[in-house]
Amino acid sequence: MTAAKAADRSWLNTTQAAEYLGVHRDTILKAANGGALKSARIGDRGWRRYHRDWLDDWWKDLSERSAS
Repeated sequence: MTAAKAADRSWLNTTQAAEYLGVHRDTILKAANGGALKSARIGDRGWRRYHRDWLDDWWKDLSERSAS
């Protein structure tokens, strides 16, 4: 696998991000719209993309807050 292909797999759209974390896509959108989850906007329509590291960090933060 080339570095470019590996980098492409690090970026997910909203549906892919939801599947990756096992949550509904509305959960991802609500977190991104509220500023809790970092996202990048691409294209004229402003489609969101999420880096796997950002998703992992957000999920870890949620888990830690719910455990306390």
